[in-house]
Amino acid sequence: MISGTMEVTINLPDDLVKQIEPFLGEEDFRTALSDLVQEALKGYLGLWPSPAAALLELAGIVSQPGVHAEEGAENPAPTHPS
Repeated sequence: MISGTMEVTINLPDDLVKQIEPFLGEEDFRTALSDLVQEALKGYLGLWPSPAAALLELAGIVSQPGVHAEEGAENPAPTHPS
């Protein structure tokens, strides 16, 4: 079992690299990126509740919604006859 911290390498598509490249030299950005990846992994592995869980729920990002999106919506989209 690994304890402590671990450094890993991830592969990103070229278009994403171009977007983040200007920030890679900034310590704050690297820390934020590390925090983001850690929170995403916790969610993926089901290790919530984490601070991000409430935000993801608020944003509508859920792994298994209880109802279809259109059910229970305050302003459902109009249905068109077939």
